[in-house]
Amino acid sequence: MRINGARGYALLIGAVFCLTRALAYFSAFTPDDPPLGLTLITQGLVNIDFYAGLWSVVAVFCIVGAFKRRDSWSWAALVGVMTLWGLAYFAGWVYSVQPGDPPESREWLTAVTYLAPAAIIGILSPQFVGRKNAT
Repeated sequence: MRINGARGYALLIGAVFCLTRALAYFSAFTPDDPPLGLTLITQGLVNIDFYAGLWSVVAVFCIVGAFKRRDSWSWAALVGVMTLWGLAYFAGWVYSVQPGDPPESREWLTAVTYLAPAAIIGILSPQFVGRKNAT
């Protein structure tokens, strides 16, 4: 089994990123007063441990994809979870802004740190630049 070149190494880095997220979001490690973005996505049917598990599954996808030539599903999973998280934090920031008050929340910054890399990965995907130029 051989790693799929630079794409494979990048997916292994993505796996480390996802595993650190997973560890951070298991309820045992989550702060008692989480950011609003996290609160918004955990008020529904699932709790924060579900999302920690989701990050773990995406990490496994990244590890497996690192050794496969056809790795687009790994990239899609990584971009998908990063986009979900970025949008949750962006919604938390928008929700926290009160008319007439200076914004105190910095969740916009966290949103950008998820959404910008997801956009870069998406733009560099073979669907946009072609398989020949993406490798």
